[in-house]
Amino acid sequence: AGAWLAGSPRSIETLLARLQSHGTDALDGDVDPEHAPVSVTMRLSLQDLEALDGGEAATDLLRLCAHLDGDGIPDAVLAAYSDRAIAALCALSLASRDGAGLWVHRLVQEAIRRTLTAEAPRSWMVRAVEAVAAATPDFSRPDWPSVASLLPQWRLCAQHVRTAGIASEAAAHVLHQAGRFCRIRALYDESEALQTSAIALTRAVFGASSVALSDAVDELACLYRETDRLDEAAPLHAEAVAIARAALGDRDPVVASRLHNQAL
Repeated sequence: AGAWLAGSPRSIETLLARLQSHGTDALDGDVDPEHAPVSVTMRLSLQDLEALDGGEAATDLLRLCAHLDGDGIPDAVLAAYSDRAIAALCALSLASRDGAGLWVHRLVQEAIRRTLTAEAPRSWMVRAVEAVAAATPDFSRPDWPSVASLLPQWRLCAQHVRTAGIASEAAAHVLHQAGRFCRIRALYDESEALQTSAIALTRAVFGASSVALSDAVDELACLYRETDRLDEAAPLHAEAVAIARAALGDRDPVVASRLHNQAL
């Protein structure tokens, strides 16, 4: 980027506009002769990475990171990868590490995505959703500060679910838990959108008489109740109770919880 700006008296705003329109190709056509184009630099960096001991896993990790929010990826999301793979990315300046997790520059992410074949992005979106789902606990209200770092990843995963049409247990789990978190944080509009999507996806994945569907419907009912939309909350609470009874019988604690929320 510095070489591109040095080529003529152009503004950073012009560079940002070019990047948004043309991606990293914007940096490849007009650069300082002393600097290689981004595409060449990235290709050489990937070759160096693959040549390292454990380079295949590190390359795999980098492609996953290209489909996550790069501004602080929590360690829990990267639990399937070794410290050696993470260290390899940092050694080649493809990522950096601090107490909040792993950071990957957006330009690096864009360049990595451009190295993939046309069919590959969807598979990496699926893997990103699965990695975030594995790191997402079924948290209670007092636990929410401990999962706050996952919110940017949940938001991006929700985009992946829409963009790639992902219908899986992992996707349903992420949308539901993200919706719960946003309700606790009083992000009500975002919570409603996430939970509505979670209900549709849960119904498709788990069926119409599953405990997971009762959970999702009850969560949206609680949101409506808390925001004084009682006419919308009441039928959803009744539906959540009916689904739980059909799945578990009348004497299960989950049914009691649904009845409690309906009574409120």
